[in-house]
Amino acid sequence: MKRLVAIFFGLLLLGGGALWGQSDLWVPSSLQAGQVAAVLVWNGTLSPGFRVTIISERGKPLYSAQSFPLPPEMDSQVGVDNLQAALLAVDAMTPSQQAFLKVSDKQGTTYEFALPIQAGKFPREVLHLDRAMSHLREKPSVVVHEQAVSIWDIYLAVHPQAIFQDKSWCLPVEGHPPISSPFGDTRTFVYTDGHQSSTYHTGIDFAVVQGTPVRACGAGKVMLSQNRKLTGETVVIEHWPGVYSDYFHLRQRLVEVGQIVQQNQLVGYSGATGLVTGPHLHWEMRVHGIPVNGANLVHRHLLDKSWILAKIASADRKRG
Repeated sequence: MKRLVAIFFGLLLLGGGALWGQSDLWVPSSLQAGQVAAVLVWNGTLSPGFRVTIISERGKPLYSAQSFPLPPEMDSQVGVDNLQAALLAVDAMTPSQQAFLKVSDKQGTTYEFALPIQAGKFPREVLHLDRAMSHLREKPSVVVHEQAVSIWDIYLAVHPQAIFQDKSWCLPVEGHPPISSPFGDTRTFVYTDGHQSSTYHTGIDFAVVQGTPVRACGAGKVMLSQNRKLTGETVVIEHWPGVYSDYFHLRQRLVEVGQIVQQNQLVGYSGATGLVTGPHLHWEMRVHGIPVNGANLVHRHLLDKSWILAKIASADRKRG
């Protein structure tokens, strides 16, 4: 088995880099909990469908995903062959640690890198629920359970040809809408009987009035358009293999399952349906089921032409 172990930080560029003497593989040098990063391979360094695995400092797998090919036209645009990408993410509550990234293919080629994980810093809030909302959370119905299973089936599905988004992402509402609950904040729910439970917020809540236009944050295919008990009028869109955006608590849905939507296309209007304490839009991004901070995608490039060109140039400088 061909095996190359690169576990010293000096072998990686700040913010990511390539191996010494190997210009056709780019990996991030660190990963923040609740954010998404990418591994990029080109020119046949690894065979198609290579796998990335994040391993904790205690040796426990934290995440695993398979690569997918980028469109052939991207190869010609950036001047390389056989571009492949694999996305990385860890749960927002993952503590800081010295993890490792394993990149391997079916031919036995394996690379290992140090991948320090940085814990996220998130706020806390307490939510007091009325009797109806308390009942929904404390005593979920059969319908709630079935809906949870069905949406997880969507989140965990990977369609290798689902490459729709090829540019920077945008927010689902125009302008600079106020945020009532950011991604990752720890939520303590106080029920009417005095009991409490805690979780963390898997998306971003925009404090917009009912009827605010809601638009697709990126091009994709509608995988769910349904009224659900907890999330109300709901739309789920797949943008890349295993990458989904959610739009919850809408007043009205304007798209159907199987429909291809473009970035900024109107998909519905905000509302206050489902388990809510007031009108807002809940928007979230998931990578292979793991919630990630969508705001970080909007503020940076990932897998678009400019990002790929920058990483290839970085690798070329490393080789030089």
